[in-house]
Order: sequence, then structure tokens, then C-alpha cells
Amino acid sequence: MLVNRPLISVILAAAAVTLITVSGCTSQSSTPAAPQSSPPAVRLPAATGEHQIILFDRYSQRLLAYDTATKTVVSKSDQDNYFQYEFPNPSELYTAGSSLTNGFTIVKVDGGSVDTVVRADSDQGLFPLAHAGTTSLFTSSRYDSSGAEKSRVIVRLEGSSLVTYPQTKGLIDSGAIVGSTLYYTTLDDDTEKYTLLSLPVADADATPTVKETGLAKGGVYSHAGRLYLADATGVTSGSDHFDCSDLCYFFDDENLFARVYVDKESDLRLDVLDATTHKIVGSESGLVDFRVGPKAITVYKNGDIATIDLP
Repeated sequence: MLVNRPLISVILAAAAVTLITVSGCTSQSSTPAAPQSSPPAVRLPAATGEHQIILFDRYSQRLLAYDTATKTVVSKSDQDNYFQYEFPNPSELYTAGSSLTNGFTIVKVDGGSVDTVVRADSDQGLFPLAHAGTTSLFTSSRYDSSGAEKSRVIVRLEGSSLVTYPQTKGLIDSGAIVGSTLYYTTLDDDTEKYTLLSLPVADADATPTVKETGLAKGGVYSHAGRLYLADATGVTSGSDHFDCSDLCYFFDDENLFARVYVDKESDLRLDVLDATTHKIVGSESGLVDFRVGPKAITVYKNGDIATIDLP
């Protein structure tokens, strides 16, 4: 499932009002205000009841506690300007932080709890970039006292610490791991075009290799050992194209492609496609979150839980 998507809640909210669609992944372009010396304490939900689970609401960009018995949202983090960010493919890891005061952490959703893995420095922002297997990569931004971004690099989570890739720089936007290689894009603010680069994941000191320049979109995805890039209407690898306007996800184990977008009724909708035939397996509106299993997809809504059976 973007990459660092600090603006996705704004994008989806705007889409709900104007029904204007956007393409691919959103970039890490929000700038926190001057960081506080002591960022506010993290307030994240916990599943306290027997039937409660932790879900991620992509519309509000917040983790929440959901009761599967009453089929309702029980609680969610309500701190102003405090959001959570997801990887563009399945992971238990998220980042959480404030667009005004930083206070970023990497957190892990473990059953009904949300546990802190790494706590960032007060001048640091952390956003998910790419995840595969046991490898999780993030972008790390540093801000000056006025809140302006000073630098941005890629870091890798190792236990409870972060390993920096010092040769990475620029407005790092989106990433995907294909085999042992990280592909990622950077944005040129002047031209509003993207550059695609690559580096070996295992070598933090490697110099990135430029693969393509002048890309109109920055989204990068991985599926079945292939690299997919965002374009004007979706994501493409060679002749293989998937229509996708907002949030795009591949699930390799189940050979599925999923897209999440605001539909004509201004509801958040999930479409699930067979990644080989491109046929729609199922579609549900009113999405809170969804979970992909080997035989079915469970779709959680306010007041309902739907099931999409897999072939």
C-alpha cells in the first residue's frame, strides 16, 4: 500500500468534496512548524475489549480501535494535526507524528496494542518508504527552528535503531523493493518532474544509480518481482497496466491488486482485482479498513463487516 503519504487525508477529503481524482502516491511535502523541545505525548488507541481490533482509517489517516461485535469504531487518536502513515504494502509498522510539533515514532500494531519501536529526535520526521519481508525503509527529514526542512535521507529499521543511507538526498518521494534492490523517486521542485533511482538495500553506503529522469508521476510499486511506475491513469510495468486514481496496493501472496478511492457518493470505496486477469473480484463502499486473507478479504465499515471471497 504510499509510501510516505502525509497529505493523503487532505487529498481524499478534497476528493470527497470536489470528486477530483489524483494519481498514484502522494509526496512527502508537508512541513511541520518549529519543533518543540519536548513534543507532545503520543496518544494512540488500544483495543481494550474482547472483540476489539486495531485498524487504519485512510480517510482520516489515523489508527483506530474497532469493535467487531458492534461493527463500530470505538476510539481513534484525536490529537490535532497528529497523523499516522502506512507503507504501500502490508506491514505491522506505521509512523505517527504531528505536522506542527513533530514527535514522530515508528509504531507496531501487535494484536490489540500499538507499541513504540523507535522514537525520533525532536527535529526529525519519519515516513514509511518501502517494505518487503523483514526490511523496512523510511524517509528521515530534519527541520530547522522555523520548521523548514533542512535534509531528507533514507533510513532502514534495524531492531530499535535506524541505519542511514548517507548518499541519498533530495525530495525523496516514493519507493519499492524489487528483489534486493530499492527503487525510489525524488522530486525536482523547479520542474515538478521526478527522477527514478536505485540502490542495493543491503549496502547503506552505496551511491544511488539514476534509472530514469523527467517522470510526470512519482509513485513506485513492486509486484511479482517487477517494478511498476505511476502514470496519468494508474500504475504500469511494460504492457501491464492497472487503473488507479488514489491509493494503489499489490498483494503478492494472493496475487491481488487493490485500489481505494472516493466514489461518486463521496464514500471511500475498495476495488479488488485479480492481478493476472485484471477482473474485479469484489468492490465495497463505506470502507474503514480491510484485511486480506488466503481465502477472503474482510472489509470493515461503520455498521457492517463485509466479506469478499477470493477465487
